[in-house]
This record gives sequence, structure tokens and C-alpha cells, in this order.
Amino acid sequence: MPRHAYHRAVLADGRVVDHPVVVVTDADGHQLSWHSLEGEEASTVWVGGDVKICIA
Repeated sequence: MPRHAYHRAVLADGRVVDHPVVVVTDADGHQLSWHSLEGEEASTVWVGGDVKICIA
């Protein structure tokens, strides 16, 4: 499953996570989960910028 890292995230309810996060997606690009980035993670592509998290 693809994993991409971003500087910060805007959650579905409008809250802002103001630190790096990793978003896990399926092969079609649908968001499956996210978590805070605590350090280097294998097979994670750094994208940077902001991401909108569309999952609860």
C-alpha cells in the first residue's frame, strides 16, 4: 500500500494537525489511514505541503 508523508494535515472535521503525517492509500489512491510521522519509515514517499484527510 502506498504511503506518502506531508508537512501537516487538515482533518475531515476541520482540525489541523500541525506536524508531519503519513497517509496510507490503496492502489486507487483512496485514503485508508493516517498517523503522525515519528521518524523515518521504509517505503514512504515524502510529498511535503498539506494534505486533506477525508477519512474519519
